[in-house]
Amino acid sequence: MRQRLLVVEDDAIQQAVLKSALERRGYDIEVASDGLTAVRMLRGGGFDLALIDYRLPEIDGLASARLLREMMTGEDRPKLIALTSAADSLSSREVSESVFDEIVSKPLNLPALLSTIGHHLRETAADHTSRAATAAWQELGLGGAPSVIAMPSPSAAQAQLLRCYFDLSGQREPEAVLLLSPEAAFDAAAARISSPHFALPFVDLTGNLASADAHFSASDHTTWEAVASAITRFALMRQSIARGALDAPDIDTRLLAYMLVSGRPFLPSLDPASRECVRYPGFFPDRDARDAAERMAARGLLDRRFFERFHVCASCSSSRLAAREECPACCSSDLSEVPLVHHFRCAHQGPEQDFTRGPHLVCPKCRQHLRHYGSDYDKPGTAIRCGGCGALSPEPAVGFACLDCGSHTGGDAAKTRDAFSYALTAEGIALLRRGKACIAASSPGTGGPLPGAVLDALAGGAPAAALVELRYGARARIIARRGDAAFAAMRRLFLENLANSAGSDCMLFSGEEADHLLIRGASPEALAGLCPDLLEACQEVLAEGLEPEMRFIEVPQAGALK
Repeated sequence: MRQRLLVVEDDAIQQAVLKSALERRGYDIEVASDGLTAVRMLRGGGFDLALIDYRLPEIDGLASARLLREMMTGEDRPKLIALTSAADSLSSREVSESVFDEIVSKPLNLPALLSTIGHHLRETAADHTSRAATAAWQELGLGGAPSVIAMPSPSAAQAQLLRCYFDLSGQREPEAVLLLSPEAAFDAAAARISSPHFALPFVDLTGNLASADAHFSASDHTTWEAVASAITRFALMRQSIARGALDAPDIDTRLLAYMLVSGRPFLPSLDPASRECVRYPGFFPDRDARDAAERMAARGLLDRRFFERFHVCASCSSSRLAAREECPACCSSDLSEVPLVHHFRCAHQGPEQDFTRGPHLVCPKCRQHLRHYGSDYDKPGTAIRCGGCGALSPEPAVGFACLDCGSHTGGDAAKTRDAFSYALTAEGIALLRRGKACIAASSPGTGGPLPGAVLDALAGGAPAAALVELRYGARARIIARRGDAAFAAMRRLFLENLANSAGSDCMLFSGEEADHLLIRGASPEALAGLCPDLLEACQEVLAEGLEPEMRFIEVPQAGALK
């Protein structure tokens, strides 16, 4: 839409020069020759800017501008630029500084004047956009333009544009985080882990960040509604969470809090850009978030549901694998299906191309010509021939080529990794409202957190308790010789024997890397002599020893678990 300007000038030549120059710039121009006419025209509205000569008949330019200031509101009033040959005199009158947006000296420097007009009109357009945006946000239930933090820090041009739609002043508590580039996903992940603003909605302005809580496009009103809805919901649900939970530094509590304020399950989506082939919402680091969700699912704070199963590269653990049919002998994928010929007399069977001699079939074993199908030979089916090593096989093997490191993994040897979705349980919501942190103790010597179930058991209190961590020295050797499944089976049987032998005062917690044994009413000193014999007895029935390694862990005080 073309911008509309009023030239207020009583000199006909100056009036014509300005009108012509401004129209060539694409503006719609109207003119007035005296102050009263100018005031009547400007009060009618629709003008973006007025150039007002100071010395006018009837009432001068300063009086006209003052009258307009009093009669028109800030939203309707156009920008006012004074044109005067006595700029110093006009500027010295204090009232002029609050009346005119700019004072330009005569004789006019036309290029400089056009630049000044362009600057003020850009400000006018931004002001109009900002006012319209504020009204739109208010219609959507917000108090005005949302107060936001931008990641990464915006350039001057970006900030100028963003201020049309959001409050970047930093004078109010932030209500959302804006993500301005795809690279901002890394900043967002760090913020979810360490920023005090982790429980705010993260809004994507790029259109490419699927993990965002909402997306915003100035031209799409549905995205305005989504952003306003996210801000409102997050703010409301933050009020239902105890301060202690919102201030917790651990990822477990932060993930629980995010799931509550966002109102959606921790549901992964397929993502070929991720090495694990899944992406969870919210920009939490995928592996850390998955481990945290598993710990909380074991405690009953999250409900876990199967999502998908992926094969894993044996070298780099990536799930970005190309599944392929390959030769069982050399693992080449250069395979072709070939018809077979069976010679009845000598019982030789092989690919038809080995029998072909020009237009005839000749047995490569006994050199006899094969003349009659059904009496001399038949074609029992097809086989798979490898173009790499020439081997024949009745059917191909299945293998995987890693798209990240290029290594090969056989189908039978490939491990699998399951992805799950997680949803808050009533216990998880109750914990957030009580304000307790989810993880508060670590296993000495490993740096990793104790399983949540161990912490829950310790939180119940006991006169005395001994906590033992179990790891298995023979793990790598057994897996290399017998495979993961064999080690897991022996480990389960060992733990079953241990639980049965330890009695009712013993609680056993199985983890991914280590297992924990909690014995109430006992001290580490009393168990120091008992445990080695007990562990040895529990693995006597196994195909080979697991070499369990025992470490006593200091039991955290109850107050540390709050």
